[in-house]
Amino acid sequence: MRRWGPWTAIALIVVFGGFLAGRIGFGETVPASPLIGTAAPGLALPLLESEGEVRLTDFPGDIVVANFWASWCTPCREEHPAFVAAADLYAGKGVRFVAINHEDPGTRKFDFLDTYGRSDHQFVVEDPGSRAGIEFGVFGLPETFFIDGNGVIVGRVAGAIDFTTLIDFISQIQAGEDPGTIDGTVYQGP
Repeated sequence: MRRWGPWTAIALIVVFGGFLAGRIGFGETVPASPLIGTAAPGLALPLLESEGEVRLTDFPGDIVVANFWASWCTPCREEHPAFVAAADLYAGKGVRFVAINHEDPGTRKFDFLDTYGRSDHQFVVEDPGSRAGIEFGVFGLPETFFIDGNGVIVGRVAGAIDFTTLIDFISQIQAGEDPGTIDGTVYQGP
């Protein structure tokens, strides 16, 4: 009977560890969204800092940019000022921005907005029970979905998005094109 040497055991541990790391989020590929080309969910989402609610389907004819974020998400901090600037840039021009606070209990979300900004032209809503995240199949944060004027999801960015890419996606939709998807790195929890 052959005995396993220490180097064989170490090699097996390394291979098995690499397999597990790939399965629990280290270097894992973000799955494609099956929602591209489908109607946006019409969930009512409560406004974060005032009374009322918003549905992503409340804006017929307008492009809707729906961004899922949380205060504990480092890439969300990097991208949030781009959304604030874009919301101000497109004010009154047929593009609506909805910032969806996802899986972020407590008050840190308000500190996030105090630090990284707000726009009077951006709806900031909560996602109670992660209903919107489930409907959109959110894999991690940040994730941004682009909805055309007909209410159809035409684009998605998984991971942080910069101002230039944000504007480019909107321009493509305005030109009647589908911008498709960009799959980047998403953060899956605090």
